[in-house]
Amino acid sequence: MADQTPRAIDPPRLLAAEPQLFVADIRKSCTFFTGKLGFAVAFLYGDPPFYGQVHRDGARLNLRHVDTPVVDAARRDREELLSAAITVAAADDIERLFLEFRGKAVTFHQDLRREPWGARTFIVTDPDGNLILFAGPADQVATAKEPTMQDERRIAAHYAHGDLEQTILEALRAAGKDPERLQPADLSPVDEFHIGGRRATADFAAELGLQPGMHLLDIGCGIGGPSRYFAGEQDCTVTGIDLSEEYVAVAAALSRRVGLEGRTSYRQASALALPFAAGTFDGAYMLHVGMNIADKARLFAEARRVLRPGAIFGIYDVLRESADDFAYPVPWSAEPATNFIADAATYRGALAAAGFAIVKERRRREFAIEFFRQLRERMAESGPSPLGLQIVMGATAPQKVANMAALLDRGVIAPTELICRASG
Repeated sequence: MADQTPRAIDPPRLLAAEPQLFVADIRKSCTFFTGKLGFAVAFLYGDPPFYGQVHRDGARLNLRHVDTPVVDAARRDREELLSAAITVAAADDIERLFLEFRGKAVTFHQDLRREPWGARTFIVTDPDGNLILFAGPADQVATAKEPTMQDERRIAAHYAHGDLEQTILEALRAAGKDPERLQPADLSPVDEFHIGGRRATADFAAELGLQPGMHLLDIGCGIGGPSRYFAGEQDCTVTGIDLSEEYVAVAAALSRRVGLEGRTSYRQASALALPFAAGTFDGAYMLHVGMNIADKARLFAEARRVLRPGAIFGIYDVLRESADDFAYPVPWSAEPATNFIADAATYRGALAAAGFAIVKERRRREFAIEFFRQLRERMAESGPSPLGLQIVMGATAPQKVANMAALLDRGVIAPTELICRASG
């Protein structure tokens, strides 16, 4: 007799999910996905098409024509209402994909970041405003050189103020300035956050050999002092990026007050993941920024990527000159965890590896020592001005300045200019 025992039947298996994106123009959407994101068209249906599908590897997106938007745009952007989520297999794939898309001038709703649970994500905006999330798994092993989002949050927190714009406006009034009738130079006591202030900026600019009309990138722009100098005095257009959202907002507000909003712009971003297409800028510079960035190789590689061949890249950073003990706090760091100061040899090696040739190097230790000597004399004669860097450095400003001056005197640090050319 045949065996009548019922055979176990496997449950249905789900093979894949295919998100559906609502778009106004199927062909235009396909052009975006194939030209910008590396997808291929699987099929189109209708003439003109009202339905279609694009795919890349195992990811498939269905496209459906609609005459009017299905989702309120303001609410979608505010609440990050995703239309699709796509994952990659390996941790390093997500960064490579982000760089690939950025090189094609894709619009990002969110730049590459590390989530609290370890995954790394970014969000792309398509021509219809659909938000598409790309995600990669957490790194298996975190490397000592790769800063985490926590590192960058700590650095941003070091510079946080909370009411910076209003405090500056009040200080301007106390110093006898009218906030409604400002010139860029009126702001220089507070917006030139580096050794030597505006004099150092002018000296640095003279070394760069800029031409009117250049488009420059200010890496670590702070509240915008150097960018306004290059825009107003050098007749350049300047885009600034900074980790601090507050600094970026204040930079824009101050530029509006001095009439330079048309030649300066600012956005919050990481210097290690610049949100610009390759070859965007005629030149770039950074003033007292590298001390907060551990991965110099990646910093300079990103700078080289967004510069045109032969472009100028200027650095004015504080470099370490000896291994003697370090004193905290200093203006850029209150603890060793956020102090990534390096020596000149480290800079030279990382710049060469990134494709830069150093055309000039100038050590400015004596200039800095004299700057602090004159600062002490002014303080002794007339006391602190209401408008000064103590506004951005906070209550510990006197200790920060004293520690930095002592490190200079002991030969532990020295501000140094490096003027470079991009290869090509």
